[in-house]
Amino acid sequence: MNYTFLCVKKESTFSEQIRASSLREATMRWHEESASRPGPPLDWELAPPMPVDGLRNVWCFAGTDSENQFFLCHIVATSEVPATVHRTPAVTEEADFPSVEIVPGRGFGPVLFGMTVDEAEAVLGPIVDSSLHDDGGERSLHVAYQDVGVHLFFEEEEGGEFRLYSIEVDEDCPCDLFGEPLFPRTRDEVGDLLGQNLTAADLENVEEETDEDAEELRLEALTLGMTFSFDSSSEELVQVGWSVLFDENDEVLWPEAENADA
Repeated sequence: MNYTFLCVKKESTFSEQIRASSLREATMRWHEESASRPGPPLDWELAPPMPVDGLRNVWCFAGTDSENQFFLCHIVATSEVPATVHRTPAVTEEADFPSVEIVPGRGFGPVLFGMTVDEAEAVLGPIVDSSLHDDGGERSLHVAYQDVGVHLFFEEEEGGEFRLYSIEVDEDCPCDLFGEPLFPRTRDEVGDLLGQNLTAADLENVEEETDEDAEELRLEALTLGMTFSFDSSSEELVQVGWSVLFDENDEVLWPEAENADA
């Protein structure tokens, strides 16, 4: 995502663009790198940039620099859409969107495992909510489309590019599995769905566990790379997660894009 900063200070206008994975990251970097020298970054928890009424992906904030000079800044977020990716309002741009098919090992409708952040964003729309996790050795990026219950998890590859490794959806997301609506379902109903679509050998690789701390019951369908999470009291399905699959040598089995001319 590109974030364009338009800053007015002392009758001068500074126009700068920063590429970042989130509004927060872009704003913090702007404070550090801007030629307008805005000074230390604002306290994000107390005073984040405010959305501009009536406009999408536009924010505004004001402050004073280290010399106590007032500035006013607008931020505009724009997505770079790769030429090879068809922009499809599959989930986030339609008020009454149809269910999207979960395809184990492949992705979620047009969202495929192995996509970069830009490619996934081109399908689902501009990213506003994301968080970067760094454990000192490996970095991952969590992108959330909260309004429609979709969460994407990217892992950093060699060279610094992030690729989509796993997806989670919750009960706010209309989705299908094996051609049938997944929500709402109970633990037994999910078990029946798996029983109707998996082989006997695959069913032997379905494991069940209870997380008392999280008050969750989980079914792990190892062959599918899927985890079904249920409320432990009602046994209602609340979340489903699935990931890219691996071969017997632990090599990633990236899905191939469908040939549009086929």
